[in-house]
Amino acid sequence: MINIKKQKLFVDVDSTIIDTISGFCSHYNKYYSWIPGFTVANPSKVERWDLTCECTLLDSDDANLLFRHRALWDHMKFMPNAYEVLDILQDRYEIILVTIGHNENIAYKSLWLHENLPFVKNSIFISNAGIKMDKSVVDMSGGIFIDDHESNLLSSNADRKILFGKRYTWNENWKGEHANTWDDILNRL
Repeated sequence: MINIKKQKLFVDVDSTIIDTISGFCSHYNKYYSWIPGFTVANPSKVERWDLTCECTLLDSDDANLLFRHRALWDHMKFMPNAYEVLDILQDRYEIILVTIGHNENIAYKSLWLHENLPFVKNSIFISNAGIKMDKSVVDMSGGIFIDDHESNLLSSNADRKILFGKRYTWNENWKGEHANTWDDILNRL
């Protein structure tokens, strides 16, 4: 039997595979609703990466702390069709998840991915404690990289780079390939 080497497909996790914005807003709405001045956070209105525009009782430091909570992961769900498309793509590509976070966030994210994406065996977790926020430490040469964050795509050496999802302030200047949905990803790959 001939073993054919699959092309590597590097995929971001937050706001690419997992609907992190909706999960974060749901967590915030549940745990902060009792505080005076609370207004419901609407994920469709988020414009900032730290979500403080909708989660108005938080500043950037508070948001970073919330990303470290175990209970946050009870609110996480897949982006529409992410699971189904990744399941199809695993036959054609070697899927490698690449994500950034604080150590606690990475630990909980790893558990969530292990439980919810059991067919993906390779993951790279980058701690952002004291480093710049990009994924240039990962050699993606010869591969395809899908991410929702422009700076991650720009700093990558992947042969093909695809911006995923809705346009936000953190990716609005991307001029390269763009896929709005996981169905778009499947059609492109």
